[in-house]
Amino acid sequence: MRPRLRVVAIAPDPRPEEPALTILHDPAGAFAQAYGDAANAVLVRPDGHIGWRGSAWRAASLRGYLSEAFGLPAS
Repeated sequence: MRPRLRVVAIAPDPRPEEPALTILHDPAGAFAQAYGDAANAVLVRPDGHIGWRGSAWRAASLRGYLSEAFGLPAS
């Protein structure tokens, strides 16, 4: 079985829905307050800890992190 990954975007204002992406609205900025707003992309593990942060979700470093975390070959 392949590992399952849920992708969620947190935005301060309403945004149009996109396929395969859940968008949560956070007008109060609670997510940024809890996890910091310096990075544009943050991977939060199921236990609530930050697993990765970077400038964009398409960063090669995220692919490397996920490959290592799920034991998959790096591509």
